[in-house]
Amino acid sequence: MVVPLIAYIVAGLVAAALVGVVVAYWPKIMGWARDSLLPWADEHLPEFAGVIRQAFQTLDNVVVEVRQAVRSAWRRLRNVLLKETAEFVQLFNHGWAVEITSWLANRQNAEKPVVKVVTQQQLDYDDLPPDIRAQLIHDDLSEGSLDVTAARDRLLESA
Repeated sequence: MVVPLIAYIVAGLVAAALVGVVVAYWPKIMGWARDSLLPWADEHLPEFAGVIRQAFQTLDNVVVEVRQAVRSAWRRLRNVLLKETAEFVQLFNHGWAVEITSWLANRQNAEKPVVKVVTQQQLDYDDLPPDIRAQLIHDDLSEGSLDVTAARDRLLESA
């Protein structure tokens, strides 16, 4: 009973990750489809070319809507989230922790216009972002940090 449940959870996580990749790289996927896949289908699978084009058109409508919703949500969040950083710290037992510090606009209290929220979570080395692991290896650091808001801003500008 537990094994099928775990399989469903893993499948769901893999599907969510795949959807995230597709949404993030959709303009590149569509460029490849227009330049390569669709002309190839026109030439080699003319009986399916219309169906393939319609499938990409339907997917494009859905993915573009999701991308617009993500950008809109990020813009609304950025009205409140002034800055967020993630600092990766090596613990004494060779484990890792991420300490996330968020600075939020406090619109309800003029005396304290900014609220700082700090949370910490333990991580395995494998769960560290690749750029942080690379920084640790190349710079021989025992910790690394990431400006989350700047990284997300760049990602959504380029998407």
